[in-house]
Amino acid sequence: CGSGKVMCWGDDRFGQGASGVSSTMSETAQDVISVCAAASHSCAVRGNSGLLLCWGHNGNKRAEIPPKLVTRKWQAVSCRGAHTCGLMVPFANRSSLECWGHNAHGQSIVPRYTKRDYVPQNGSYKVPLIQALVYDRTVHTFSAGEYNTCALWDLSDEEQNCDRLKDLAPALNGECWGDGSYSQNKLPLRPLGHDPKQVCFTQLWRSVAAGSFHSCAITIDDAGTACAVDTQCSEYPDPLGNIDKNLPGYSIGDSIVHCPRTQANELGLAKGCVPARTNYMQCWGMDSHKQTTMPGQSAAERQVPGGAASLLLSLLLATALARGS
Repeated sequence: CGSGKVMCWGDDRFGQGASGVSSTMSETAQDVISVCAAASHSCAVRGNSGLLLCWGHNGNKRAEIPPKLVTRKWQAVSCRGAHTCGLMVPFANRSSLECWGHNAHGQSIVPRYTKRDYVPQNGSYKVPLIQALVYDRTVHTFSAGEYNTCALWDLSDEEQNCDRLKDLAPALNGECWGDGSYSQNKLPLRPLGHDPKQVCFTQLWRSVAAGSFHSCAITIDDAGTACAVDTQCSEYPDPLGNIDKNLPGYSIGDSIVHCPRTQANELGLAKGCVPARTNYMQCWGMDSHKQTTMPGQSAAERQVPGGAASLLLSLLLATALARGS
């Protein structure tokens, strides 16, 4: 990840812009690794020190780091509306996401997770493992919306398992919370047009962005990382990307044939056809201006290449912000 200098422009009535930067940040600071700008406050994380700094309007204490957290080191920040969320550098089995500020809808109350796990003593696997409590999720991306918040995290091996006999699908690798007036706090478990017979097909999300009354996210490529767990992707060759040498018709030197997922299902594995890696973008929540419906596309057509998906998500959210949706 890169770092750089913070520059702000535009509305500065509450000191959330250029004046706030000059009074809060060193003019020569070039180590900023994360920055966010809400309507009336802004924040930044400095990479060298791990400091989280906020400036601008402080209603609901949105620009004030909670006292119990001031000594912690941070790695990312997101702010919108009247609340702020920050991700701390991991310590003692914690990779804590914390939110503060406006909380009328519960958007600043981060869901907590605790489980018992076996961990090495003093970081060494040469001695017997001991049981320890693991607190909180290992969050890798998050987004503070106007009245809700979303986060994505790593799953344990147990959570990634699928039990077809018990009709138990793998867990969802994230959650949204806060205002749900338009179901914008409901991170989808299944893809659009999901076949109920595909019990193990749970969405695995790569990135998420929360707006005012709608949210959008992009899946992890369904023929990539998600399929490292063979119980979810039994239709693919194992390991993914290599043809099973025991399949009929295999010859040394055969190359992998990439094709659309539907074609892969039709041809079967014996043809050595592996679905091309694609990501899916999906939006949900308020749709008064078709902000959750990608223009001119059916559900099946909402798949886009990984790079384009990231760009499309950025453009969509920028438009939503401009309209104040």
